[in-house]
Parts: sequence; C-alpha cells; structure tokens
Amino acid sequence: MFPPPAWLKVCTTCDRYAPVQGGIGDRLADALEAASTDMVAGGRLAFRRVPCLSGCKQPGNIALGASAKVKMRINRVTAQDADDLIRLAELFAASPKGDVPEEDWPPALKGHLATYVKPRPTGG
Repeated sequence: MFPPPAWLKVCTTCDRYAPVQGGIGDRLADALEAASTDMVAGGRLAFRRVPCLSGCKQPGNIALGASAKVKMRINRVTAQDADDLIRLAELFAASPKGDVPEEDWPPALKGHLATYVKPRPTGG
C-alpha cells in the first residue's frame, strides 16, 4: 500500500498556557478530524494529532506536508477554519510539489502561514 499523498498534523496542546484541556488545539483537532473524513477515507490524507508543532506563541497550529513536497505550518487558526483548512489540504494534495500559491488559499487563511520548508533535493 502506498502512503497518502499528504498529511495534516494538528497541535493538541495549543494553547499550552491555558490551564485546562479542551483548548484551541483539542477543538481544532476535533473539527479537522470531522472535516477530513472523506479525504482520509479516500486515502488522500493522513490525519494526526500531535503534542506540539513549536508555535506556542501563536496557538492554533497545523502542519501540512507530504513526501517530496513542501511542508507548511499554519498558525492562529481555530475550529471555525476547519473547512477552509481541508480545502487547502485538497489543493495541496492535488499539487505535484505542494506549492499552492497563497493567493489561491481560502481567504480566511491568508496571512496565517508561519513556516514554509522546501523539500531537500534528491539524487546526486
């Protein structure tokens, strides 16, 4: 079986400074898990809850990536952004390199890109 073309990770400890569970990260993860059902079932996306994406100063972090594609961390998103994040994941999965221009992103997500990492060159 081949790995999915894309993965989406959501930080479940955002906001780590909040004293209780059920914070931004948990709500975001629940919403994204529900919104990503079709992509996950179709084998186009792997969904993961992770303990940290190193964006604590600006909570509400997700990471989107795939083998041989760019990796992105998007911050300051909430459960209300779940459908837009899945739309972005669809664009990402369909893109050969994952380099979806920000002008093509859903409007609510523009300005939320925190990190963009190009894949390492392969071969020799």
